[in-house]
Amino acid sequence: MKFLMLVVLTLFLGNNVAQTEVVIISKLNDSNYNDKSKLASVDDDLKMSFVISKKINGNTKFYSDIKNFELKDNLINPKMVIDINDLSEKIQISWFKIEEANGDSYNNCSPSWHWEEIPYKETKITEWDNMSIIIPDVKPTIFKPVYCNEKITGSMRFKVTININNTFI
Repeated sequence: MKFLMLVVLTLFLGNNVAQTEVVIISKLNDSNYNDKSKLASVDDDLKMSFVISKKINGNTKFYSDIKNFELKDNLINPKMVIDINDLSEKIQISWFKIEEANGDSYNNCSPSWHWEEIPYKETKITEWDNMSIIIPDVKPTIFKPVYCNEKITGSMRFKVTININNTFI
């Protein structure tokens, strides 16, 4: 059975938006959203979203469309989560697929095991612009997809950026 691997990325910004962090969260089938990577089969129901975490004077506020989620194995109290639409600033959401840039396969075992430098490329997925919840897929944007039982299989990494008043997190 082929699997889809979802790698969760966390981006951090410490300049002029206090301490603001955006974390990708995802859920597999009936599980809670959390910040862990997922290993899903082609028939699983996988969804992704994000949480904006703002730390101001030692207090953390969470902004998300998802009320029930875990971060770093801690269940976040839904009362601490503010609806993303309640942000006073206008936001723009951009999602990216992160793929091996050349469509090559790399052999790091010949002549003996070694680290292999693999170039990656980010591709903006415009169909997901300004969507806070997406259904990710592993369809490559750079090279030919791999099919198993007429479904695309493989691994994919994702990134989300949030533009708040021309500051990207």
